[in-house]
Amino acid sequence: MGHWKARLSVASGPGSTDALVIGLDLGTTNCKAIAVDEAGAVAAFEQAAWPMHTPEPGAAEQDASAIIRHCLETLARLSRRLEGRT
Repeated sequence: MGHWKARLSVASGPGSTDALVIGLDLGTTNCKAIAVDEAGAVAAFEQAAWPMHTPEPGAAEQDASAIIRHCLETLARLSRRLEGRT
């Protein structure tokens, strides 16, 4: 699996920005997203959960499109939390 990095700058006043790092933790039944500043302080946190489908004993299924949708929604909520950050 590859790793990727992205940098998000959020305007905090006229002509200034605060650099943030976004972390995304995708698990079997949940997704967590966190934004931290350069000092390591948490600027925002969001999470979403979904069920594990077990159609029969010993079997488990996941809906990849639902997982992607939940993760994108989690990142969108994180972004909204950061709007207007000072």
